[in-house]
Amino acid sequence: MSSKSRMPWLQKKLNGINWHGNKLSILVVPPPKGGGERSGPGTSGAAAISTIENNIHARYNNHEKFLNLGDIQTNMQAKLDFNNDHCVHALLQMLQRKCGDVQSIIFRNNHIKKLSGFADLTQYLPLVRNLDFAHNHVADFRELDHLANLNLTELLFEGNPIAKSGEGASSKYHLEVGRRFPALSFLDGEPFQSLIRFDAPKSLSKTTLPPIQDSFCQNAAVVQLVEGFVANFFRAFDEEKDTLLEVYIASSLFSLSCSNMSSKPSFGKSKDKSKKPKSLEKFEAMNRNLMRMSDLQKREQMIHKGKAEIVTAFKQFPETKHSAEGLTIDVTNLAYGPEERLVVTIHGHFWDNEAKVNRSYDRTLIVCRGGPADLVVLNDMLHVREFLDKIDPTPQGMTSSGCGDDDEGRETSTFVSSTTDRRGGVSSSTSSSGFSSSSMGTAGASTSSYGSESFSSLGPTGVIHDPIQRLAFATMMKEQYARECYENNGGDYDRAWSDFLQMQAAGELPPHVFQSYF
Repeated sequence: MSSKSRMPWLQKKLNGINWHGNKLSILVVPPPKGGGERSGPGTSGAAAISTIENNIHARYNNHEKFLNLGDIQTNMQAKLDFNNDHCVHALLQMLQRKCGDVQSIIFRNNHIKKLSGFADLTQYLPLVRNLDFAHNHVADFRELDHLANLNLTELLFEGNPIAKSGEGASSKYHLEVGRRFPALSFLDGEPFQSLIRFDAPKSLSKTTLPPIQDSFCQNAAVVQLVEGFVANFFRAFDEEKDTLLEVYIASSLFSLSCSNMSSKPSFGKSKDKSKKPKSLEKFEAMNRNLMRMSDLQKREQMIHKGKAEIVTAFKQFPETKHSAEGLTIDVTNLAYGPEERLVVTIHGHFWDNEAKVNRSYDRTLIVCRGGPADLVVLNDMLHVREFLDKIDPTPQGMTSSGCGDDDEGRETSTFVSSTTDRRGGVSSSTSSSGFSSSSMGTAGASTSSYGSESFSSLGPTGVIHDPIQRLAFATMMKEQYARECYENNGGDYDRAWSDFLQMQAAGELPPHVFQSYF
């Protein structure tokens, strides 16, 4: 029995009874009609939203993340009441499904008087930075409070009664907008600077950023090991991705994020299409940009787990050629001793042969010793973005003091390496990474290449020779269990390795056998 059908019975049964000395009266009130607080979008509202949804493909520019819902009554014959909170909420829910990554929306010429329906806009469309409410009927500045939680870059209210309260930075209009949106950059198409702001001391205005530092390694003993590994890693990534199966394990993780560094479009402003950088569309399928992804389940799904899944993801990338020019590598220790972990942070750029452009990247690897490549990648985080000369200055070759030079006088070591360097006074010999560099081609493609050694044949200094420690690093087992595995297989490393793989596949190894990652 529904609650509605039970109401007459409850009213007849309970109305007039005494309750702790008080007489109980029950009054049944019918639901309000025509847009009351308890109503939904209504039939006409639902029909209008359906019409908008059916035409959304023609109103949304996915490349620019730009949606035009201006004058929908004329342009789409959709009679949606924007002053009904429930209608607006239903609209936002639909937009979340259809274009949840939208950044700029036009709502002009829609007879809007109140903005309370937009108070939860960030809940549905968290990336919105530009809003156009021009030529509506907003007359009360307090309506702006409903938008104050938005991190907006541009806002338009020209043609509304609130915008007619004076002109100039000292007008009430500017003051009220600035009070609610201190970080706003443009108001009604013009540069905007709030009078309410926190200025940095004038002394800081003359401060310049420090120069870009050379590569850094906290532990001099692993310089050649890491350089050789990085060189072969990118050679394999560019040419033989299947060989990367040797550097990941079943529990390895990989994630990709990418961003487009193009400037945000300004409403009503002409745009120079020739200056617009190419998008990162080939990478979007794997893009785990948390600023654009609120679904926790999808965030989890975008993490690639295990060496097979990771290498399969790499094969979806366009053809690349990583450059050795301008490359920086920073190495720090996350843990020491038998469970040593290294954090390898790499900054550089590669040539996207499909889009015919350079792309910048930052890659953070958490590695430990072991495996055929002498290092095993436990976690791999890659961020790709547009290549900008202002951020990636024209490379002058990898610098190093105290390292051997090649025949042309170019220093070949990636890491800073001298008795006075920031690693604490340890010098190293010439890098064994196998990098070779040449100038950029006229089309912008780098002709830099890497050494041709495979991971299996690479033998830099720092290789673990003790078979038990080597097995522990390769399998991630604690040393006591690696020793047991090795000795039970007659001291034969290959048999011990095979025995480990079989037991792991059969699920016979409990968690306590393995080292903790961090």
